[in-house]
Amino acid sequence: MLFVVVFAKKQKEKKSPALCVFDCRMRVSKTCALQPAQGQCQHADVVISKNVFASASVFQGNQRTTMEDRVLITTCGPGPNRFGLVLLLDGHGGSHCVDYVYKHFVKTLEEQTLKMEGDVAEILHNTFATLDHGVSDNDTGTTVSCLLIDLNTEQPWLAHVGDSSVYGLKTHVDAAKWTHQKLTVDHKVTEPREMQRLRAHPAFRGVTPDGYVISPSGDALNMTRAIGDHSFEGLISSKPDVVRLEQHWDVIILASDGVWDVMSVDEVAASVATAPRWQGSAQAVNSARNATYEQHDNTSIVLVYLRQPPSVTASQTLDVDTHGLVH
Repeated sequence: MLFVVVFAKKQKEKKSPALCVFDCRMRVSKTCALQPAQGQCQHADVVISKNVFASASVFQGNQRTTMEDRVLITTCGPGPNRFGLVLLLDGHGGSHCVDYVYKHFVKTLEEQTLKMEGDVAEILHNTFATLDHGVSDNDTGTTVSCLLIDLNTEQPWLAHVGDSSVYGLKTHVDAAKWTHQKLTVDHKVTEPREMQRLRAHPAFRGVTPDGYVISPSGDALNMTRAIGDHSFEGLISSKPDVVRLEQHWDVIILASDGVWDVMSVDEVAASVATAPRWQGSAQAVNSARNATYEQHDNTSIVLVYLRQPPSVTASQTLDVDTHGLVH
């Protein structure tokens, strides 16, 4: 595998799966796979459509022997129903569930699109439910933060379970000011609606003092929603919050808890809003995080630009390969 500024070419089949994969397909069935080693960072910049761009960066912590983050950036959809898809997953307990969701998300989404005939909210709800039902391992799970953009209307939708938070960012002309808003709710026991749901469930056994849900078998998890985690016998819900986003946001920020546990949204927003180029902007955030804070956790961040970002003008031609990758 090639690291950091070099994009991997089409890979031969390998017996062991990649630790972290950016699937940067556009309109061709090809895959660009990046696999960071311990203590290494990889990034990719992707053109999703003429007005939608994504910059992504993934870092494997220097004390982590496994990497359970997954990032998927692609276009998909049957027939005329074309979507831009940005998927950020943060697995826990092992890689079985996160690999299953990563592998089957696009196919399941396309199948549900055919069934639901344009009802995007139902498409997303059914996609999450179908994937959860298909996970055969009881002891692993994953957060899911999914940004789905209708490429015909450029309308963005957000579906989310877990604690990989998503923010909207509106930049101002002078680039010194910005407005941000959290677009997701972290599914934790600190949320009253989550505790109400848990207490009403017959399998509920309580929570630990530090906010972990206790399963009937005595396991504990620090979130209340995810795909997988079937050993909790339904306590951990796979039902996503689905939101039709307002279109005034310039940038959507998706990141794992490895970023949000140490960085404030103001720190991330300041880096994004002042970046001279959208290419490499996610890498700049990850680098700033690792230069200032500990480096033991896995971190993933994707910046999705819903307006033409800095360095892109109507007269400019980007050097884009067949995968949609920018060089």
